[in-house]
Amino acid sequence: MSSADGTYVSDKTHYARLGHAAQNLLPSFLQEVLLRFEKPNRIYTNCSKNQFLSRRLKPGECARLSNAVQDGYFDFDIPLIYSILRNLHEPAVRPTRGWDHPIGPLVNEIEIGDDIERCRRSRNEIIHRGNTRVTNLELKQYFYTFKTIAERLEKFCGKYNNEFVMEVDHLKICCMDEATELKYLDDLTDYQEKDKENESKISDLELKLSAISLTGSSGDVEIIETLQDLKCVEGVSVTLQCLLTGPEHQAKWYKDGKEILFDKEVTRAHLCFLEKDINVQAYKLIFPRIKQAESTYTLA
Repeated sequence: MSSADGTYVSDKTHYARLGHAAQNLLPSFLQEVLLRFEKPNRIYTNCSKNQFLSRRLKPGECARLSNAVQDGYFDFDIPLIYSILRNLHEPAVRPTRGWDHPIGPLVNEIEIGDDIERCRRSRNEIIHRGNTRVTNLELKQYFYTFKTIAERLEKFCGKYNNEFVMEVDHLKICCMDEATELKYLDDLTDYQEKDKENESKISDLELKLSAISLTGSSGDVEIIETLQDLKCVEGVSVTLQCLLTGPEHQAKWYKDGKEILFDKEVTRAHLCFLEKDINVQAYKLIFPRIKQAESTYTLA
């Protein structure tokens, strides 16, 4: 496949460009949008107060929220930003025809919520498309959409000198070496696997809750999601989570048999919510930057 200047460009390079857009370009725009609504030093607290949102946050997302005070939003991806804006800032960011409409925003629908929805749909479409072959025409259509989104979000975020638009134009034509191309292609595969894993976990939890609903509860505390074995490197953020059902239980966290005292290096969260009319409690142990060597953590 050749570009307008006669340079050969492979279908995989086109797909890698779309991968970069889904993983970096569009998220960077929405990170700026999120800054217009939420201050990094308040976002963890605000999200924790929203029961609907807090019970759906994955452990890695909780860690990103807790780290936002130091790190800002640079590692917030589209699904996380979309969930925050939708749950904390409705109706200000509602798309023209509402959420979860079977048809994407139309050309004449240009509210901020419509462009947030376009970013989400573009990301999912790129990551989950079965065909990695991207034609020149498809690439042109995608980048036209990205550019129109960039133009409107620039104005919304108060940016000047075509800052967002220039990023879109650069990504469309920039040289991409083989190593960079492979990185974005590998990242796309990782995103696909993570999305499948998350969908599987949600389905498993729904099945467990349905089973409890059908058989009835004894009134005792029941574990429906246990702590998982976890390996990580020093300095990364880590969240441990355990889900229980039954009456409210004031559990405590222990490390190697000793009760944990909480400080800046480790915090905890206890969330209670109803799911399928079942009382669910989520216990989270959050390490903003883990330093400990191998240890055994328990909840009792």
